[in-house]
Amino acid sequence: QMIDNRVNKMDDIVKELVAFTSITQNKTCIADIDAEQLLYTILQQLKHTRNIEHIKFNISNKLNTTFKNDTTLLTLILTKLIENAITYTSRTKTPKVSIHVSELKKSIKIKISDNGVGIPDSAIGSIYDMFFKANHNSTGTGLGLFLVRTCVEKLHGSIAVKSKENIGTAFTVLLPHLLP
Repeated sequence: QMIDNRVNKMDDIVKELVAFTSITQNKTCIADIDAEQLLYTILQQLKHTRNIEHIKFNISNKLNTTFKNDTTLLTLILTKLIENAITYTSRTKTPKVSIHVSELKKSIKIKISDNGVGIPDSAIGSIYDMFFKANHNSTGTGLGLFLVRTCVEKLHGSIAVKSKENIGTAFTVLLPHLLP
């Protein structure tokens, strides 16, 4: 069992490093994105995630139309942030994950928040570092937020985090409308 767990962990690390290589070496592929459909697809892919059936999701999409961006990179950004929100939701109160998508003048704003364990202040400055884990009990690879930041930067966007221990975490991603 322990060997299987180690092999699976190494497999996850290799897959994420391959994703990183692909992100950095491939050109962006701009397409029309329907935020509602993309979020639905991601949540369907995550439906077997541990404890997801106990989480109350609040999804708000204020976009009236599609927007142009890279589907692959945006999918990775959203998937990793939603996975983290699910993983670190509250264990003592009703777990909640909120996903809000809205439009600013020349960009899309995506905010993903949870009411979970939060990130210690001492760790905030390192959360985007390769292999960094803010939680010592984490079973992840320490590559998720590193990949998210890499994708956001490739799309000329920005990412910000606000977190309070035992209250929750909110990530806000701003992505410009990209032209093909």
